Amino acid sequence: MLYLISFVLISFLIGNSLILVFNRERGSKLNKGIGLTFFLYGLVFLSFILSFDLGLLLEFPFLLRVGSPIFFLIPPIFYLSLRNIVRNPSITKKTDVIHFLPAILHFLELLPLYTLSNQDKVEIIENFFPDIFAFIINVHGLIPTFWVNLAYLIFVILYLSLTLGLVLRFPIELRNKLKQQKFKSILFTTLVFYFVFNIIIILSSISIVQFYFTGLDLVVLKGLLLKSSLVILFAYNFYFFYKIELNPDSQSREELLEDEEEIGLFSLIDKPRSPLDWSEIGLDKEDVLCRINQLMEQEKVFLDKGLLLSDFAKKAKIPVRVFPDVLNLMFQKNFKELILERRVHYAKEKIDQGYLDKLTLESLRSECGFGSRTAFFYAFKKEFGLSPNEYWKEFQRNLNLSE
Repeated sequence: MLYLISFVLISFLIGNSLILVFNRERGSKLNKGIGLTFFLYGLVFLSFILSFDLGLLLEFPFLLRVGSPIFFLIPPIFYLSLRNIVRNPSITKKTDVIHFLPAILHFLELLPLYTLSNQDKVEIIENFFPDIFAFIINVHGLIPTFWVNLAYLIFVILYLSLTLGLVLRFPIELRNKLKQQKFKSILFTTLVFYFVFNIIIILSSISIVQFYFTGLDLVVLKGLLLKSSLVILFAYNFYFFYKIELNPDSQSREELLEDEEEIGLFSLIDKPRSPLDWSEIGLDKEDVLCRINQLMEQEKVFLDKGLLLSDFAKKAKIPVRVFPDVLNLMFQKNFKELILERRVHYAKEKIDQGYLDKLTLESLRSECGFGSRTAFFYAFKKEFGLSPNEYWKEFQRNLNLSE
């Protein structure tokens, strides 16, 4: 019964992860990175439960070691997701494929095992099943399990160190905000979860590696580590599901979305590096103002949900390097503030024109370029002191009084 419950919960975990990865309405780049990490963890645990806990490995021998290469995918995917959130998303390089070479090599060395007939796989499984530890030690590809686990142990420690180094290089504003919000922040909670979960994985790998030297089978420790990892995984999944799905109107969610709008997601390039004047920038002020006004007033580029600073700069024919300084000089605002201001004023104009007499707030939110209802409500209330719904009711009341 316990295993069946675990199976249902992991299936829920995988489903929720896929929503975060593919649903544009609910996901910033941070959500998608977390979703993909969750999805892969879920696949690994699902294959483990199906294989051993539910005893289906003999019935479905194709499950033999299918989850092993996935473990090598998770650390680089999480690291690259975090790196591309903190920095400019456009820095993804072709050389990033190097991060996935260990997973590819591990898959290739397991190919002789994968290509065996089902009958041969069943014979191998019967020799060790249901002793999980004996199975892990003795069923391998071209490379003995000891070396694979040793390599994985080094691999996880390396990427944990890289991730920690990335966190330590966070801009001071972001670090201070994380310290203040702590577990109210999804990013802070995600980092805590990731580090704790990987420490458990490191301990689990050490327990396997030490067996080759001591011959000591730490059954109790392995069982405790497995249960701990499952509990942490489920706890975080429910926390994340609550923050994103069940509690969309919470203040912490609003504060989070204000920072996680795609146009301003922890992007260092969106902050002027130093105060510059027009002579240093080397652009004609009137010409720049004309181009930006055309994009805003005529083309209304701010309505694009996926608009990035680099996209806007390209459309305005202004170098991305100086674009934050240009906006600061012209509007005394950064890119995110400017776009949000234009969006909420556009929404207010629509309400004043009677938009909500026939259509819904959800429709208005989408038309104004907001990726979520909460981000729309928060930005609107911050600008006008009323939520869109409150403003509409007040507008209707004043209209009736004037009549």
